[in-house]
Amino acid sequence: MKFFKIYFISIAVYSIVLILCLIPSSEIPDFKITNIDKAFHFIIGLTLSSVNFLGYSEWLKKTKPITGIFFLCLIIPVFFGGLIEILQGTIVSGRTGDWIDFHFDTLGSIAGFVMVLSFRKMLSKIRQE
Repeated sequence: MKFFKIYFISIAVYSIVLILCLIPSSEIPDFKITNIDKAFHFIIGLTLSSVNFLGYSEWLKKTKPITGIFFLCLIIPVFFGGLIEILQGTIVSGRTGDWIDFHFDTLGSIAGFVMVLSFRKMLSKIRQE
């Protein structure tokens, strides 16, 4: 139960992203900007990395080894991005799985991971003062 309390925001954001990504293409507004979906995928990866860090830092309440941060803030969002692309290609009407979208999910997750590490380092310095 404590897990869900700590990761409530992460679970909510992942659920919203999953629902939005599984909407059939006929129900998605047509943006007039070329490849805007790539920017959305980058933002999704960045957001998922960030919300995972919020839960992780709440759970630990102090700086811990990087392995947990690596798994939660990089591996899980990248895996989730891949899962979305597989689901879009197999069960969603009018949508296809796209490797380029997956790459932008991954790039966003990497950017989020770097941001999280920078934030972690900054928190560590503040705690030392």
